[in-house]
Amino acid sequence: MKIGVLEYRDEKFIIDVMSKLQGSEFVLFGKTDVPLQKVYDVLIDRLSFQDDFLSAIMKLYSLQGTYVINNPFTNIPDDKTFQIQLCEKMGIPNPKTMLIPPEYNGMDMSGVVKDMEWEGLKFPVVLKPLKGYAWDDVYVINDVHELKNVYNSIKSRKVFILQEYIKPEIYLRCFCINKKDVLFIQYDPGNRAYMVSDLKAIDPIRDKLEKWMIEFNKVLDYDMNTIEWAIRDGQPYMIDGFNEVPEILPTAIPPQYYSWIVEKFVDCVNSKAGKENKIPYHIKSDSAA
Repeated sequence: MKIGVLEYRDEKFIIDVMSKLQGSEFVLFGKTDVPLQKVYDVLIDRLSFQDDFLSAIMKLYSLQGTYVINNPFTNIPDDKTFQIQLCEKMGIPNPKTMLIPPEYNGMDMSGVVKDMEWEGLKFPVVLKPLKGYAWDDVYVINDVHELKNVYNSIKSRKVFILQEYIKPEIYLRCFCINKKDVLFIQYDPGNRAYMVSDLKAIDPIRDKLEKWMIEFNKVLDYDMNTIEWAIRDGQPYMIDGFNEVPEILPTAIPPQYYSWIVEKFVDCVNSKAGKENKIPYHIKSDSAA
């Protein structure tokens, strides 16, 4: 099996993974014929989410029968409202959420989009981007005056949501790999720190959380993802379900957890030999017609 790896070459996690994967090599793309010729059986993709050129190549490979991790056709719906709606249909609890209008620079959208309305809001709330990563532009807001000030200073940058603030007794960042292997880790989002804990406090809901995460990742067709949960009064709330390219640093993750992630991800890649991604289109070739 030939395995291609799309990642920066100094990333320790991927170096450790490749040391355990026979037939793996870093990929290097230039001008590319379309359609392209299949070279790899599996492609580990950890960069295309931030680059249109690489994203296009991952889709081309997937259409030619290469198994791409994660599926380049299903890692597109990554906004927070999609998560909320999907969870609602699956019975997974989320904080109450509201999509709020942005500022349209240089465009008159007054006949289509109303200005922000401040009445009826309940505090505290979290203001966060509709599409956001790494906790950028995330604010806990305590009153309407503070909200107006923060919102008016950032509304031209992105589209934002308001979300009920869940003050957690326990916060988790869970790895789900290969749609079946789940690792629970207690996490401090304020300090971006993973903590070693026996997590006995979540025993009554552990099985339910694991079941939800596996089902959630099967629906999205994610072979690698992390999901964050805030637990208050024994009730879990999914805070972030879209992190299909999680940062995995051996300096930040306790060794026993890091080793588990490497081993399970290697098993995941090896299990994809001879398989193909789910494609959201029914394609019938002329030869099969």
